[in-house]
Amino acid sequence: MQLAPLSIKGIDLIISKDEIVGFIHESRRTERVIEGLGKRPENAHTTRKKLISNIKINDKMHKISFDEYDDWTETQSEALEQFAFFDAAEHFAEQGVQFHQGCLQLATLDVSPCVVIDGDLIVDGPISYAFDCGLLVVTGNLTCDVFDFPFSAYIAGDLNAKSVDVDSCCDYYLTVGGNINANSVIERGHCIEVAGAINAPVIKSMMNVISVNGVHVARCAYESPE
Repeated sequence: MQLAPLSIKGIDLIISKDEIVGFIHESRRTERVIEGLGKRPENAHTTRKKLISNIKINDKMHKISFDEYDDWTETQSEALEQFAFFDAAEHFAEQGVQFHQGCLQLATLDVSPCVVIDGDLIVDGPISYAFDCGLLVVTGNLTCDVFDFPFSAYIAGDLNAKSVDVDSCCDYYLTVGGNINANSVIERGHCIEVAGAINAPVIKSMMNVISVNGVHVARCAYESPE
């Protein structure tokens, strides 16, 4: 199926279904969007603008090998070198590490399996993943809607979110070098270590540890989700 040409600053782009799928990793949503273009032509322009936006977003990251990533970590802080490691690299040589240098704003973020942003990161939508392990590294601040990434994450600056709600069955950790600013911070089986402060009216440690500047938050009784 071929979409009609889309003009951006005088340049006509022809984007086929195969090209969109190639640009957007694991994009089941893209299939639904393409099928919906014929059903809701009044929304086609908006939908195609989002697809073009995602294509540009993907172009902003490039793949590096895990050896290159290790070389890069040696030039960073001791804390990053200590916490930002991925122990399943040998199984993901083909995927490598998605790397971006500089500040970046994304509609969504797919961490499959490793994403490294050397700067500030803003994610307007969900943070997703395709594998049962992963690593997210941000050397600046991370601002997102909901942080529920259930694998290892190292944020050198502040983590700003509406809510932080993580559960990895006590296998992984979230390390924040600055502050966490959120409406709620809840760990349901995930280690959270914060070097600064947690600025949130609701803080609950249920199964693992929330550590703020070396001091553990008192664990509350486990509350099963409704």
